[in-house]
Amino acid sequence: MDLTTFANRFGTDKGTISQAAHGYTAVYDLLFAGRRNESVNILEIGLSTGGPELGRSADRKVIDAPSIRMWHEFFPKSSLYGLDISDFSQMQTDWLSFVRADCGDAQQLEKVANFGTQFDIIVDDGSHASYHQQLTMVTLFKFLRPGGLYIIEDLDWQPMHLERSLPAVPDTTAQLRNFVTNFEFIPSEGIADSKWRSVAADIRNIVLLDDDELFGMRRMYNRREQLTADTSHYYEQSAGRRLGSRGYLRRVKETSAQLSRALVGGFGPAQRSRVKLALIHKFG
Repeated sequence: MDLTTFANRFGTDKGTISQAAHGYTAVYDLLFAGRRNESVNILEIGLSTGGPELGRSADRKVIDAPSIRMWHEFFPKSSLYGLDISDFSQMQTDWLSFVRADCGDAQQLEKVANFGTQFDIIVDDGSHASYHQQLTMVTLFKFLRPGGLYIIEDLDWQPMHLERSLPAVPDTTAQLRNFVTNFEFIPSEGIADSKWRSVAADIRNIVLLDDDELFGMRRMYNRREQLTADTSHYYEQSAGRRLGSRGYLRRVKETSAQLSRALVGGFGPAQRSRVKLALIHKFG
């Protein structure tokens, strides 16, 4: 089975039917299908939805990490590593190691060194706050194996309560676009220029995918796949719970406010949809 099948089975939003149904796995399957029987090291940042980015406590009780289960089924010989501000240590196994850390604290992020390995793939699906994304990248990029892939998800949404409370940095999409255009990152008080220069020297290429591109891949996959009754039932249940949650309502409100600000002054020239996914390739 392909990666999207596993994503949909376990209910992660990286797939094409569950929760926000981002469709990222349609991209990942293209990249990684040929490596399924390899022993790869994967670090995922942010193991479950509903954390402080949606107003919940970092000490919340967690019972599942759907995307970790997805990666394990797809890469059966892989070693998985998780990092989250909440405590997932009870889920550790012989193939999953976990460290608890706040992505706003570089010293805590450095605890990744205790794993004693380099990663083939790093996936940032954490709080989605710009400062967290960027501090995590400049801190952890050195732990990515030469030729490895650093992925940042959900670039189209930032939790406004965190954006206002954290050190000021440019939007992460703007940072990445500036590098693609000018081969340098935008200076800010939040992160030292020396850290950005160190990362910049190791970047081979950056690919940015927007929601229109992902929507096309998601629609094609769903059209071609005959969903089982169990999967459809799960989707209906999870969507109902999600629509009624305070976290989901907060996200809708903030996204609506961002759209309203973007439309101030009337409609300008047609723009492409917002970037959602960044693939950052390290020199081999």
